[in-house]
Amino acid sequence: MGATERRASARRCTERKVFYQSSGSYGAACLLDISINGGRLTLPATRGHGSELRLLCQVDSQRFLWVRGRVVWSLPFGPGAQVGIRFDAPSKLLEHLAA
Repeated sequence: MGATERRASARRCTERKVFYQSSGSYGAACLLDISINGGRLTLPATRGHGSELRLLCQVDSQRFLWVRGRVVWSLPFGPGAQVGIRFDAPSKLLEHLAA
């Protein structure tokens, strides 16, 4: 995936607490920014390229939304890592977070 394709969708800063599930591990993470195709988040530990991640995001006081994607990059960040994920399908999460 080239830089042009990756940046084809506008990103929105969120800094929102989410929960993740990946290869039997789960926990809290921070979703830093999001587009319809993917997002950038902090995790307690790095994840390998291609690793599947499921994110659970609260969209309002009574609704939660799952999104699934794969890690496209991962860098050490403080005691954990920042990772970029590409969603398996375009996500409606951005619409819910913008509302």
